[in-house]
Amino acid sequence: MPRWLGRLPYAFVLCGVAAGLVVVATNHFRRGSMLIAASVFIAALARLVLPESQVGMLAVRRRWFDVFLMTAAAVGITLVAFVAKGSSG
Repeated sequence: MPRWLGRLPYAFVLCGVAAGLVVVATNHFRRGSMLIAASVFIAALARLVLPESQVGMLAVRRRWFDVFLMTAAAVGITLVAFVAKGSSG
């Protein structure tokens, strides 16, 4: 397997988070936060279903722990997006 293929899931998630930050910077807090949460959730799914050789830097600890932490982070970001006051945007 080519070495760059193992970096694709990480690059995809990183681009999603960067896009979410750009949306937040344009005064659309909820939309940007939801994009970031979706990217983190996709990272959790990638870590869950892909073999160790294909997840690249998404693999930090044991699989179950990585999936648990990324899912909890995605849920937390989603909750903050809906609870925070400000632009509904």
